[in-house]
Amino acid sequence: MRMVQNTKSFKTLLIMFLLVIPILVVGCNGDKQKTDSGPIGASNTPPQAASINVYGTGLNDAHGLLADGEADTHYKIKGTGANAIAIDPLGTYAPNGPNSRWIWDRQESILDVSSNSGKSLTFVTTFDLAGFNHTTTVLTGKWAADNNGSIWLNGIKTSVADLVGSALGNFSSLHSFVINSGFVAGLNTLEFRIENTELFGGLRVDIAGTAEQEGDH
Repeated sequence: MRMVQNTKSFKTLLIMFLLVIPILVVGCNGDKQKTDSGPIGASNTPPQAASINVYGTGLNDAHGLLADGEADTHYKIKGTGANAIAIDPLGTYAPNGPNSRWIWDRQESILDVSSNSGKSLTFVTTFDLAGFNHTTTVLTGKWAADNNGSIWLNGIKTSVADLVGSALGNFSSLHSFVINSGFVAGLNTLEFRIENTELFGGLRVDIAGTAEQEGDH
């Protein structure tokens, strides 16, 4: 009789053990899942890039197109500090608009050809990354130059391919670019160095930028 009772007790304990083990396993897995998901109240949402205030050529403060002959206060001519001028392009230039227009140091006419040939101008624009994580900044856009050009950021030449060879395509169409390095905290300076080899000259820039705001991490 005692052996029978002991056998029953052993079976009862075995059944209870088999029932408890799965519960413990599930509980442990649940705790692990909670741990892997991060601290309670922490957000796992990735930081979102926000737009930065950077201007294309030939735009007013509200990013609207300037009229012919109006001063572009966002693009200065290096060396003189004078504002660039929104121009009605001559020849086979890519048409003005909708997000930018051509600029030069003055509105040109056929009378300017002799004095304009061989002229090199550097156009300077700035944008402020205060409040942004500057290491996450990306500038994207399109540009054109008559005749040749290069893009510099904070005094360093960017990896954007130069427009060279005085080719018609340098100014008859816009060329895409991306800049994703070379930025600094606070004020940044973008330069477009343009060489006009003959006849008329001009610069055209469509541009936009994004960066993550500080404190998003």
